[in-house]
Amino acid sequence: MPVISWRLKELAAPERWNPRKLAQRTGLSYQTVWAIWNNKAKRADLATLAALADALEVTPGELMRMEAPT
Repeated sequence: MPVISWRLKELAAPERWNPRKLAQRTGLSYQTVWAIWNNKAKRADLATLAALADALEVTPGELMRMEAPT
């Protein structure tokens, strides 16, 4: 079964974002952003995806990638 992983760190790197800056910019909790940043979050609500996508100027779908199972 395919695995979905977060791309937040990858997308934020060129802009020099870090979890703390993203949390401040989006109004999300640091713990939430940190969990997504480190690929620990198993779920996120639509408002969270929208806030992160808006801050990074990407679509919500670009925050994730589907990978083949290892």
